[in-house]
Formats: sequence, C-alpha cells, structure tokens
Amino acid sequence: MRAKLSQVPLYPFLLGVYPVLMLWQQNFTQVPAFVIFRSLLLAISVSAAVYVAFWVIIRDLRKSSAVASLFLLLFFSYGHVFDLLRNSRLTANLPIQHRHVLLLWVCLFILGVVLVLRTKSDLRNLTRIGGQVSIFLIAVSLVSLAYEAVGQAPPAEETYPNDPPAQNTQSPKRDVYYILVDSYPRQDWLAEHIGQDNREFLARLESLGFVLPACTQSNYDNTVYSMTATLNMDYLDHLGFSYPDLAASPGENGYKTRLTPLLHANRVMRLFRSAGYKIVTFETPYPFVDFPDSDIVYDVEAGEGIFDKLEGLNFQYWLMRTSLMLPVIERLERSPELLDRVPPILQQFVDPRDSGGASRKYKQYRQNLFALQSLEQVPQAVAGNKFVYAHLLSTHPPFTFNLDGSYRAEPSSVEEAFKDQVAYTNQRLLGIVETILSQYKDPPIIIIQGDHALFYGDSPRFRILNAYFLPETERDLLASGMTPANTFRLVFSKYFGRDYPLLVDQSVQIGGHLEDGHQIVPATCVP
Repeated sequence: MRAKLSQVPLYPFLLGVYPVLMLWQQNFTQVPAFVIFRSLLLAISVSAAVYVAFWVIIRDLRKSSAVASLFLLLFFSYGHVFDLLRNSRLTANLPIQHRHVLLLWVCLFILGVVLVLRTKSDLRNLTRIGGQVSIFLIAVSLVSLAYEAVGQAPPAEETYPNDPPAQNTQSPKRDVYYILVDSYPRQDWLAEHIGQDNREFLARLESLGFVLPACTQSNYDNTVYSMTATLNMDYLDHLGFSYPDLAASPGENGYKTRLTPLLHANRVMRLFRSAGYKIVTFETPYPFVDFPDSDIVYDVEAGEGIFDKLEGLNFQYWLMRTSLMLPVIERLERSPELLDRVPPILQQFVDPRDSGGASRKYKQYRQNLFALQSLEQVPQAVAGNKFVYAHLLSTHPPFTFNLDGSYRAEPSSVEEAFKDQVAYTNQRLLGIVETILSQYKDPPIIIIQGDHALFYGDSPRFRILNAYFLPETERDLLASGMTPANTFRLVFSKYFGRDYPLLVDQSVQIGGHLEDGHQIVPATCVP
C-alpha cells in the first residue's frame, strides 16, 4: 500500500491549491493569512473528490491524474475567463453568456478526456511535467506573498515630516470622534444619480451645530488613497509617492500594498497617542483599514474560530466566483427561492437569505449593526481621552439593511437598496450624535465624512458628505471647499496648539490613462 501511494501523482492537488494562493496574492492587503485556511481545505477536498472519482472510473493513476487536472484547471479558471470576456473591449459588442462559455468548457473537457484515454503513452513525461509546473506555480506564489509581506513593514519614524511642537492652549482636551461613512456621497450626487433628497438629514445635522462646507470633495476617489491622505494630513505625492508609479501599479493590490504601511502607521493616530489619548477603532472585513494595535478594537467576531469569521467567508465566496460555480452563484443571487433545492451543506456558500449567521451577507449585516450600536456606547464604555475612528460600512456594498434596519436578503436594484442604506444610516447617525453629545460637559469634536462617493457606473466619485462639529470654532474657518486632507490640520491647530498650515484643497484622479498619471478634478458646489 505504501509503495502504491508513493506512485500517486500529487500535481492535481497542487493545481487545486494554486488558485487559493493566487487569489490571496492578488488581494494580500485585504486578506489576513488565517482566512485562506477555510478555502484551502475546500480546494483540497474538491481536488481529492475529483481525483478519486476519475480514478474509480478510469482505474489508471496517471490517466486519472491527467483528467482530474484538466477538470480542476477548467473548474478554477472559468470565472476568470468569463469575467475577462464579459468586460473586455474586444468582446464588448458580443452577447457573451454563460451558456456559450460553458459549451466551450464542455467541449474542451471532452476533447481532453478523449486524448488522454486514447493515447498509447504511459503519460510518465506528462506526469513529470505536471509536477514540475505545479511546483513552480506554488513556489512563485509563495515568493510573491513573501515579497508582499515584507512590503507591509511600517515606515520608519523619520519618514514623517517634522511636526510643529504643541503649544499651551486654554482649550480643554476634548474627545475626538472621526466617523468615516464609506461610499457616502454629497446631497447633489444623491439627487442626480438615484433621485434621493437628503436635505432633511443635513438640516438636522446643522441644527445640532454641524457645519457642512458646500463645495467639499474627497482628495481621491478610492478608500486607500483617501484614508492614507486624510490620516497623514497630506497629499500622496507629498508623502513620497509618485502618481505615475501609483497609476502603473498592477491592480488594486499593487497600490494597496504600497500605501497600507503608511496608513497603518499614520500621523494622526501617532499624534493623538503622544497627547495621551486612547485609540479606539472598529474591526471591518478589510485589513487595510483595521488597526489591531489600537488600545480598544470593537469586533463583533472576537473569540470566534478562524473558520467562522466573515473574512474567511468573503474570501471563499470570491474563490467560488472565480470558478465554475459562478453561473450557479449568479443564478441563485437573482432568484434566492431556488436555494430551497440546494442541499443544506452547500447553501452556506451562496445563500444571501440565511439569517442564522452562516452566510457572508448576514455576517456583514451583523457587523454593520454591531458597529452602529457600539459607537453609541463608546462615551460611557471608554474612560479617559480618546480618539475614535469608526469606519462604517453601512452605506457600502453589499447592501444589508432594509429601510427599518432589518436584514435585507432579497435582491433589488442598486438604486433602491442604496437609498434604504442611506436613509437608515442617517437615522442611526442622528441618534448616535445626539447620544454622544448628551454624555459630555465639554462637547467633543465630531467629524462625519465620506471617503468617496458610491462606485456607480461612470459617475464622478469625489463629491462626499463632510460634516464638522467643532466646539468654539468660528464657522468661517471652514472653507467652502474644505477637503479631508485638511481635516486634522485644522483640528490639531485649533485644539492642540500645533500650527499646521492648511493645504490647497484639491481632488486628484489617478489613472494610467491620464497624462503624468493624474489630473486635478475641479470642485463643484451644492446647487
């Protein structure tokens, strides 16, 4: 038995593992290491099941290995190929549908099986080459992952510009709440693109003492660019990055890998910590905006096993979407009632209706709800001076709230779902702000801000919600075009005795199709 097992070709198993490592490498800054174990176990199980099934049918180790490898190659590459065909300019005018690509995949598999079964070769060379190629692919992935990990080292302290010394100030040490509502657009964007009137919410904020600059825009149009600039109080090109280099970074993981270390070791949190403040943050499914070295981290999944965490389900979901499961997932997401016909053991992979806690969408709902509830409790729960960074995903896809705050499982249009997200978030934010303010004798500083507008078609993504509650600060200190890069420059100058000159407010679009890799987007004002 031992001798027979030693002759079993292992390259089909390695070909099953490779897609997991490749997907992790492509999303390294968004995926902590522990989340891949669930998907690795799934990939190895699928590979073993396919291997055994073809061995039972063919009864030849090398031929069954070749057929199993062909099946796994087609299985794990389907989603990549279909998305490439669906989004390519070359096929933009062709009605590419799943049935077309599935027919092609079936033909390729049948052709491959016929060639393997009819060959008179013992396939010894194919087995050797298959093993060498699979080992090479795994090795390249591991080296690339190691390179990405080295790039995540935090920057040295001296890479920060010199900070002006703190001067004595008569202002009391106020708590600071920075509420970042991901993908929350400005009122005119909402009215123009989804027909939503947000003026009542903004008026309520103003009645509470908030100031909302009329021409405000984000500095950049995605989260990593925006938050790196905001929390380091400067533009990316002033922080040592080149716009052409960022524009040329391959895929999202390219620029995220380069910016995340500076985002994690950001200037704002360092200054608050040096002033004796506790750093309070909230866990999200995205590691690049998580700060595990915070003094307090609110995490709804604290204590849960690594196989049950939302990040693992998210990663597994995207692995399945890159595979032959894509047409099944898309069909079930369009018609959830069909899930009743799916075996229960498989429903956890794709069931958006599951309110028992197993589905990735419900876990996202639970995390969003927990963040909103916890933010309201921070004033009483955390003693001493604190800087609270709450990165909320209640207006970020996947949309998990109905208008009344209950779990949204049914599919609906993006416009309708986003309207409900915004309306429910508005209601909760007003309650949260009122609760926070009621807990203080000396009112805290509260900033409610979007990082960019919703990714919606080709619409510009710079117009954002931007609201400031700044006690004892003259309204005219807030320029009408105030951008987030100046937010904490103003806060530290006004309340902490540090003289930070305000930067010129700019919105910068970065892209490889632009001259010098970027362009300045002119500010517009709310009509």
